[in-house]
Amino acid sequence: SIPTLRAIAREQGSDHAFARFLFKQQVRELRLAAASIAEPSRVTPSEAEEWVAGAGSLEIVDEVAMCLLSRASGEVHRAMTDSWLKGENSLNCYASLMSLNRTSIPAEELFPAIYDLLKRFPEDRNVARAALAYSTFHYGAYALEEFPDTPSGRFVREELHALFA
Repeated sequence: SIPTLRAIAREQGSDHAFARFLFKQQVRELRLAAASIAEPSRVTPSEAEEWVAGAGSLEIVDEVAMCLLSRASGEVHRAMTDSWLKGENSLNCYASLMSLNRTSIPAEELFPAIYDLLKRFPEDRNVARAALAYSTFHYGAYALEEFPDTPSGRFVREELHALFA
């Protein structure tokens, strides 16, 4: 289980080089553990993109986003807000929202980008789910009517309405 992998990784302690080695292996469990062993302070914006691109599954992207990238430097977080969220790589957009959910960047600063993402990726359920997760965590920082009238925007709007109405 993932909690067991995290516990084992915590016992191992931080070792960035070893984490990168583990992540390059084609073994799900090693990649999941690598996200907990890596040192967030050593992740650069370009390396962050490598972690997401090399994940191989949404489950591993989630683990990388939550255990590693959310704790990375402000430089990495700024790359996500200034570049990733504006780019055409929906996986980077997804990882950004899942990571930035746990940072000190004000939610009000990110919601215009989220509305734009839901317009640019109107059918992407993963982007919609990340937008929903971010919106749920930052309840009240958004305007429900601002979510676009796209399939992904309607999904987020309907789910938020069901949760908080």
